[in-house]
Amino acid sequence: MKKQFLTLVFGLALAQPMLAGTPLPVKLVNNSEFADNEIYVAIIGRNNNHTIYYDFSNNSSDHVAMPELNESANTLTKDGYGWGFADVFTRLDQIADKTIYLDASSSCRLFFSFKSPMYLHAFADGYAGADFGNPTDPNHGIRWELIEYTYGEDTNIWINTTRVDAYQYPMGLELFGSENSWEKYIKRGELMTHEDIIARWKSQHGTDKYAACLKDDITSDDLGPVIVQPSKVAELKNSGFMDDFINQVWSYFHDHDMYVSMGVLGKWKGRVRDDGSFLLTCQEGNYFGVGALATIPRKPTTTDAVEGAGAFATTEAGTKGDLAVQAMFCGAFNRGVVQLTEGLQDWSPEGSDYFNMGTPCNEYVKFFHQLDLTHDGYTYAFAYDDTFDQSSTCHTYAPESITVTIGGFVDRNKEPEETNGISSLTAASAASNDYFTLQGVNAGSHPSAGIYIHNGKKVVVR
Repeated sequence: MKKQFLTLVFGLALAQPMLAGTPLPVKLVNNSEFADNEIYVAIIGRNNNHTIYYDFSNNSSDHVAMPELNESANTLTKDGYGWGFADVFTRLDQIADKTIYLDASSSCRLFFSFKSPMYLHAFADGYAGADFGNPTDPNHGIRWELIEYTYGEDTNIWINTTRVDAYQYPMGLELFGSENSWEKYIKRGELMTHEDIIARWKSQHGTDKYAACLKDDITSDDLGPVIVQPSKVAELKNSGFMDDFINQVWSYFHDHDMYVSMGVLGKWKGRVRDDGSFLLTCQEGNYFGVGALATIPRKPTTTDAVEGAGAFATTEAGTKGDLAVQAMFCGAFNRGVVQLTEGLQDWSPEGSDYFNMGTPCNEYVKFFHQLDLTHDGYTYAFAYDDTFDQSSTCHTYAPESITVTIGGFVDRNKEPEETNGISSLTAASAASNDYFTLQGVNAGSHPSAGIYIHNGKKVVVR
């Protein structure tokens, strides 16, 4: 097995050591095709600078057990593998009231697997996660999903659904804040059944290059394929499917000025230089001052765009706005909003027809931002597609509870409705929409990441 060692550097990690906080209830709702005794649950994360897991046998509103994760947990075995795996999963039917409690911990992954626990090998301070690209991985053939979160001792919580690696099964997330919080209710997740999501993918991408994302590798159940994110699909990523348009952009803006509004980052202007670098100068803005510089040091590749890597994740040029502007460019290519024009172009959904600009985009990203598939279109499909408040991240400083709905928000008691020839089920109604959403912009590992006020709205830059 290829041991993919995880050091748990999830972007929402808190910089300071974690201490005990206020236990936060998470209700697990089973709205799936799986019975409670077929769903396995685990949490792995960080606390006090150590990798920990949650012990659900000793988890309540009065006490949250988070023992350190190390080699001693590797008591789970699987035929054909000469090493053990961490015995940290608990069946849903064995969790009291289907409610778990969170305490201060960072970089956490709340795992759900179906028909089988996952096989994660623990090290002294980390673990080997599932590897989609490795057919000998012990998790190959197992369907699983996850929720990511960081919960601080100051009760701030950031929590999200994710399509960064793949879509395997619908998930729903609801965050309830106290009456004193700005965010009283935030909802994220899928609105369709797994069967209908797969049917729609086949209808929209069954015969194009994205067909390679559909992987029928699950052997633990009979629900059919999963949809793997392009950066995890070698034949698609290595095909250079974005290269032609990237070449057009670099060629056009070698001879013309780009003038672009990047939302909270302000308006920027620049050109591709003879050495292939793209230098931009801030024309107006609040986060960066007028005259601030940002550089994309070389023409990116398809791999850079779908992974948020390489030319889109480097400080080698040393100009102030590099990582933030690179993230905006990366997101713009994936969302298909880059225009070949000298006029002002607006990369925000509010200022443009999101995903319908007539330019190439990452179709995996576009698929999961569809409004009738994902609640309000909020998701994180990679890379930097969640800029301009399109993120699945929910945040509040005063949480009261969380509900995770396994199977998403589809109402399984309703008859299917026909939409564009594709059967879909309507979403269950939400509680209240009296909340303020975060205005988000990804800035990679920019040193000034944090929460700000911009035009009367809170802004999270991470």
